[in-house]
Amino acid sequence: AYAVSALANPGDNYGGDGAQHNLQLYTRPEDGKTMFFVWDTDFAFFGGGTESITENADLNKFIANPANRRRYYCHLLDIISTTYNSAYMGYWADHYDNFLPGQNFSSILVYIGQRASFVMSQLPTNADFAITSNGGVDFGTTNGSVVLSGTAPLNVKFIEINGVLYPITWTSVTNWTVNLP
Repeated sequence: AYAVSALANPGDNYGGDGAQHNLQLYTRPEDGKTMFFVWDTDFAFFGGGTESITENADLNKFIANPANRRRYYCHLLDIISTTYNSAYMGYWADHYDNFLPGQNFSSILVYIGQRASFVMSQLPTNADFAITSNGGVDFGTTNGSVVLSGTAPLNVKFIEINGVLYPITWTSVTNWTVNLP
């Protein structure tokens, strides 16, 4: 017999919108050792294949800030690009099938593919990297500082200017400004 328990703790996740499953405990029958498995910490992948990626009230408070929304979308893009896709998970579904006789995890690959496709369709269209200040045309200034602005795709994490990383202000998911001395 396998003992699996789901514990809920609504105090350590984004709200109580039905997503309070934080871990599972598995106790091996042969030695009684209990193992801890993190569960459902990826709330964007919690619901149905086409369920909203921002349906949670507390999450919406967090991503109301453009920089936080960008970070959230970048994180979703990173997850899908690296591990949450049918190609990558195919190996693992087959691998874990081998541990439990008669178990077949391949059906989860259909869900993963549907969910990943839907989440990607909800992300903003990637903007090209561009400097839009002065219409993108070179300019000079005699002021002590200048504000540059532009656009950047989600995979841009930093903008380096003359070898220096300056703090970026994200005014939207793809639009940025930087104040240069």
